[in-house]
Amino acid sequence: MTTKPKRLRQEVAVRGYPGIFKTLYWSETKGRYVDPRSIRGCRAKPFRVVKRVKVLGRWKKVQAMFDTIDAARAWRDKTTKTPQARVTHTYTLGDLIEEWQRWSIGRYRESTREQYAKEVKHMALLMRVPVEALTAYDIDCWLQQLIDPGYPKPKSRTSFRREVTSLKTILNWYRERKNSRFQPPILKRHKQDAVFTRRAQARKLPLTEEQLEDVLDWLKVHSKKPVYYYLAALQALSGPRIGEACGLMWKDMDWQNQRYTIQRIVWWSTKTSKPKLREGTKTDEIRVVKICPRLLELLNEWQEHGKRCEFVFHSDGKLLTRTAIQNAYNQAFERLGLPQRATHVFRHTFATIHADQTKDIRATQGALGHKDLRTTQHYASVSERTQAQALGDFRLGQSRKQQPTPPGGNVIPLKPREARDKELSRIVPQNLGPKESS
Repeated sequence: MTTKPKRLRQEVAVRGYPGIFKTLYWSETKGRYVDPRSIRGCRAKPFRVVKRVKVLGRWKKVQAMFDTIDAARAWRDKTTKTPQARVTHTYTLGDLIEEWQRWSIGRYRESTREQYAKEVKHMALLMRVPVEALTAYDIDCWLQQLIDPGYPKPKSRTSFRREVTSLKTILNWYRERKNSRFQPPILKRHKQDAVFTRRAQARKLPLTEEQLEDVLDWLKVHSKKPVYYYLAALQALSGPRIGEACGLMWKDMDWQNQRYTIQRIVWWSTKTSKPKLREGTKTDEIRVVKICPRLLELLNEWQEHGKRCEFVFHSDGKLLTRTAIQNAYNQAFERLGLPQRATHVFRHTFATIHADQTKDIRATQGALGHKDLRTTQHYASVSERTQAQALGDFRLGQSRKQQPTPPGGNVIPLKPREARDKELSRIVPQNLGPKESS
């Protein structure tokens, strides 16, 4: 007598057909598992198919039952329409960027939003991709398009790392606001893949003290407008950023305590290049900077001879344009045969000379307004003169022929053997010898 099994049906994998299983039912009359089609009154289908499909960017397991192996195989190999096929619109990356840009108004500064808008333009290839369906392969294809020689870009450009960082910022916003389970498909290697030209980055060399004096003298004599000489002197003698210097007003000066307060900046639009005034600083902290005696004399001189305006540095009562400042500075650098360019040179120069001469990196950090000391150390490059002075105190590195014997030291100079023996006989008492055995 055949015993009744615990399960009335069982499944076995169909050999040669991955994902397809055949369901067998227990037959009381035959005493074994049989095809359900051979059981009278049984409407069950014998073949079950299991496969994974992507629904709105997520992998989901689906299954179906079929009467024949051919029907099961055809359904398995067919790209199944997702249950959300009736949805008329899918949330794409373009929709996400549009919503994120609306959200950033009032939260990000206008200058920051303009910079993001420049970088978003390079994401056109990804705009129609559903956010949930975005994969690392899509990022690879996008980067391949950007680094292609036929893609329009400036000759000076070497990478699209900023665009990769911006895309990651937007996708992280989606994860925080829309779907906490979403994982941005940007990998570590994508930042490396965004680089298409390997160049040795030119070090931003500060000016030496002699070069700085030459540049200031040239600006004082040959500059079209004297404002650029006084502006460069303020940067070189106190180290503010160019936007902080251009945003200074005379009411920010504290002549009695010899200091000025930085509480607003000028920034230049990337679209129009026009200067705009903004309250607050880059670090969102009001900073007080001490004025050295030489700078105090120059500011008093500029206040007496310059045109009256609420701003310390201006062009006929209007804010200075960045292009005009750069042209004035670069003209001085070129005429003097110096490789430096841009408006940040004087800030780097102040940091280096101030740290060298004061030997107080913390004071330099306070003047520059850096929150992190490592940033100050990056700005304050160690000058060659400081390295030479340090080598003079590096006793281990001195030549042995020139190295003097330390005063009061017990170092015995190298002499002929006989001379050394005589000196040792004077130092060591004669009665010191091996003890006699008792």
